[in-house]
Amino acid sequence: MYKNYVTKTGELKITNKCMSDLMYAIIICKTRELYTFGVGIYELSREQNKGHKFSFFISIDKSKIELFEQLIGSVLRDPMFVSLN
Repeated sequence: MYKNYVTKTGELKITNKCMSDLMYAIIICKTRELYTFGVGIYELSREQNKGHKFSFFISIDKSKIELFEQLIGSVLRDPMFVSLN
C-alpha cells in the first residue's frame, strides 16, 4: 500500500499562513509521517516564534510531491543521510 512513498525534507517559516498551508497539504496529499525540528523554537511562545524557520521530514507518495510543493509554496528535498560505516 505504501510502496510508492518516499521521505522528503523541507523548511518553512513559522507563520499562520505557512502552518495553515502545511496542514492543508498534509491532509490533501495523505502524507504518512511528519517529523519537525528547529533550533530553540520549542521553548518560545507562539508570538516569539513568528518568522523563525523550522525543518520537517515527511513520508509522501511520489505522485503527490509536485502538488505538495505547490500547496506549501516551497520545494521538497531528499534528506541527507550520514553513515558512520
